[in-house]
Amino acid sequence: MKNRKFILSSRPHAVLISNHGYAGIHAPVCKAPDSGGQIVYVHYLARSLEKNGYKVSIFTRGGFPEYKSKKVRSGTGFLSPWIRYVYIPAGPPHFIPKEDIAPVLDEETGRMHSFLKKEARIKKTNIHEYISFINSHYWDAGLIGCGLVSMMQTDLFLEELDRILDIPDRYLRKRYDGNRNHDVFYQTGAVFLSSLEKKFPDTRPGDSLNKDPYLSLELSKTLCISLRRAEHLLTAFSIKSRHTEPAFRQIERTAQLGRIIIQTRLPGIKEKLERLNMHIWCPHTLGTLKERNTRDMDPVLKKGLRLKERIRYEKTVSPRVSLLMATSREIIKVLHDDYQAAPDKIFYFPPCNDDTLFRPRSPVNCKKAWAFLKRKTCVKNIREQQIILESSRMDHSKRKDILVRAFRLIAEKNGNTLLLIGGGPANEVERSLKKLVGKLRLKDRVFFIGFLNPALIGPIFSIPLMYVTPSEMEGFGMSVLNAISSRVPVIASGKIPLAQQHLKHCALIPKDNSPAELAAAMEKYLNDASLRKRNSRKAFLISRSFQWPVLTRLFIRELKRRNLV
Repeated sequence: MKNRKFILSSRPHAVLISNHGYAGIHAPVCKAPDSGGQIVYVHYLARSLEKNGYKVSIFTRGGFPEYKSKKVRSGTGFLSPWIRYVYIPAGPPHFIPKEDIAPVLDEETGRMHSFLKKEARIKKTNIHEYISFINSHYWDAGLIGCGLVSMMQTDLFLEELDRILDIPDRYLRKRYDGNRNHDVFYQTGAVFLSSLEKKFPDTRPGDSLNKDPYLSLELSKTLCISLRRAEHLLTAFSIKSRHTEPAFRQIERTAQLGRIIIQTRLPGIKEKLERLNMHIWCPHTLGTLKERNTRDMDPVLKKGLRLKERIRYEKTVSPRVSLLMATSREIIKVLHDDYQAAPDKIFYFPPCNDDTLFRPRSPVNCKKAWAFLKRKTCVKNIREQQIILESSRMDHSKRKDILVRAFRLIAEKNGNTLLLIGGGPANEVERSLKKLVGKLRLKDRVFFIGFLNPALIGPIFSIPLMYVTPSEMEGFGMSVLNAISSRVPVIASGKIPLAQQHLKHCALIPKDNSPAELAAAMEKYLNDASLRKRNSRKAFLISRSFQWPVLTRLFIRELKRRNLV
């Protein structure tokens, strides 16, 4: 597939934004920093949209090398015939953690706008006609999405404004692009005042409209007689008031002037601009929620999360989008209670299962997986062992240390039990875990199996006696969904939305996230085969509710109902 064929296709164009980490065609999911379940979610959503007739562009930050590679992320690359990644360079030529990415987002937004504008010209149309909708993921992409909508609205607004003001388009564009922090009312008033001074350097806006016939004639040409409604405002902009009045008064009056110009000469422009807001935001998780879940976290580690800054950004994005996608009911509650989002503005779209990967398998279909685990652990009779599995990014929030300490409490009593910990990257979290395993003398019982490639991940999830996760921060709990879809019983912390909201009666959820409680839950499963069988069967039936084709069709139907596509 070539870009030109993609551009000229008549398929509706969905723009997805997944900005941080190493999102891309060959994304190192759970292997690289900031490259976890969100990338998987976006990939499956894109594939599901493709099957529903869309072409999909996934925008992400580029301009720096791929993970453990010298190849710079740039240009475009196709994930499938109608899904492509677009790498937009912004900021320094190296990886930036998501907590520190805010300073480069404006630059990235501008370049993304230019990219889409260029492609829209090839198709001989405008950006807002070239794309069907914008769907951003996480707060950083949310800010980019809002900025893109704002620039699209500015494009349309300037076209309309150019018809009524005798001001060069280049000047208008420069003025508006340089004042994104102000609304269109203020900007319009400021443009008019500034252009007036340039045309009549000896006449100040504070002069009466009737005092200078040439000034009066010019106003009649550009804004017609209706602008006389603003004469009292223009008079207020005397030289004296500019030096004595506070800045906010000047901004207020400038905005009032702009409002009069727009209302008088551009009726219906507000509705036109609102129709361009085709932005749907999926936060995946929220800073407010994380702040609650990390009350007991080490203060130094918590400071690095920059949660207050993040919450401020999220509260900027939330009211500016047309629809909010929530991946859990807990997120719905926080959006409503803490971010003041109206219930009818929220659409529930949890992660779904890929049943080509995660499904129940017989031991015969897991031969390669058993061989892989035998090589990784060097345990000759591994098939006779009771396997406990956990697989996720190496991140403090996953609390793998609690799992290791809990396993220590049951290890001596259950001599044929192994704990397998999957995920990456190889970082300080992994190194500290390995030290803990050594300190607890569990090196022959706890094994780090690393990043699981697609050919093995499904079979490996079918093998364990149980799946255990004490994670304290999850947008939904995709690894838990993978486990129950593979018909494996689950033990999960109460901070994982999927477990808390859907699996209360078919999973073990410890009262607190302590090693002792987790160990007690593992002991229950080890000693009660009927409980394992009952819970895995019930949870598997629940997993069938989370299917990409079904929820994507509902999502598209919702967009059509709201006239967003």
